[in-house]
Amino acid sequence: MTTRAVSARDWLTPLAVLMPILATPLVGIWIAPKSRVAALLVLVAGLLAISAAGHYTYGRRKSVLSAVLTWTALVVSFPVFLLISINTSICGKDIAAAWVWLPPTAALLAFFAVGAWGLVAHRAFWAAPLGYVIGFVILVLLLAAVPGTPGFCET
Repeated sequence: MTTRAVSARDWLTPLAVLMPILATPLVGIWIAPKSRVAALLVLVAGLLAISAAGHYTYGRRKSVLSAVLTWTALVVSFPVFLLISINTSICGKDIAAAWVWLPPTAALLAFFAVGAWGLVAHRAFWAAPLGYVIGFVILVLLLAAVPGTPGFCET
C-alpha cells in the first residue's frame, strides 16, 4: 500500500466557498445598524468572493446559488430561533463557561462537513443549505442540553 498526496485544492476549495457563505450575512448584519450602504457592499463583496472561490471547481452559478439558498435558510432561521428561545429555557440561559463553546462549534462543524461533502459531490445547490439547517438544529438542541441555569425572557 502506497501513500499518495492529496491535493490541497480538493480540500481547501470547499472551505473557500463555505467560509464567505457563512461570514458574509453575519458581517452584513453586524454592520447594518452602522451603515446600510456598507452592509450592501459586504453582501456584494461576499458574492464576489464566493463566485471567485468556486469558479474553477464548481462554477459561478452553483456557488452563488448555493450561497443565496443558504442565506435564505439563515433569514428564515432567525425568527424560528427567536420563537424557540422565548418558548423554552434557552432565552437568557446562563451557560457554564466550560460549555459555551460546544453548541456553536458543533453547529459549524456540521455545516462545514455537510457543505464540503455537497460541494465535492457536486450537490452544492442543496447541500450547503442542508448543512446550515442541520447545524441550526444541532445548535438549538445543544443550547437546550448543555448545563446551565434556565433563563427568562421579558417580551
